[in-house]
Amino acid sequence: MYFNRKESREQALEENRESRKGRTDEDQLALLDIRLGKDQGARRERARLAAKIEKRNNEKLSNKVKKRKKRNNDSEN
Repeated sequence: MYFNRKESREQALEENRESRKGRTDEDQLALLDIRLGKDQGARRERARLAAKIEKRNNEKLSNKVKKRKKRNNDSEN
């Protein structure tokens, strides 16, 4: 089947989107390291992914602290 250049690029883009959905942010960073080299290229993408990972980790930590405080308050009463 013949595709013109634009259709071919759109198809490749959709395939890339689908494969990205299956990866975590950490997996995506690892893939960038493999493709481009450790900390080479994709500066904005790496910064965006690092920020998302850090935010998620901070939320997890915050939730643990809240649970611990609640547990301590419940045991005091």
